[in-house]
Amino acid sequence: GHSPLVAAATPNRSYFWDMRSSGAPCLRLPLPGTRALCGAEGDPAALLAAAGSAVMVFDIRRLPADDPAHKKAPAPLARFDAPAGGSLECAASLGGTLVAGDRSGDLHIWCL
Repeated sequence: GHSPLVAAATPNRSYFWDMRSSGAPCLRLPLPGTRALCGAEGDPAALLAAAGSAVMVFDIRRLPADDPAHKKAPAPLARFDAPAGGSLECAASLGGTLVAGDRSGDLHIWCL
């Protein structure tokens, strides 16, 4: 099964901690500008990250260990770009729908 993770985003990367153990993060996502992280219903391995003008989908099983040597994010499985380059601030996966909001207050909706 999948272990429960806790995530936190910083300006240059996101960190993930395994809730069954304490201490240092176990994984990292070196993706600058990440503003929001969320999971996808029905797929516990999917991680959605809103960064810049896009929401990208990653396989959490392919994230690198928390090692400063990992400076590049793995290739996303999918990418959803906001029109006109909106700067995304939040994202949520609701059923088969991805919703993201940008700084201007606009909502962007994609069917997954």
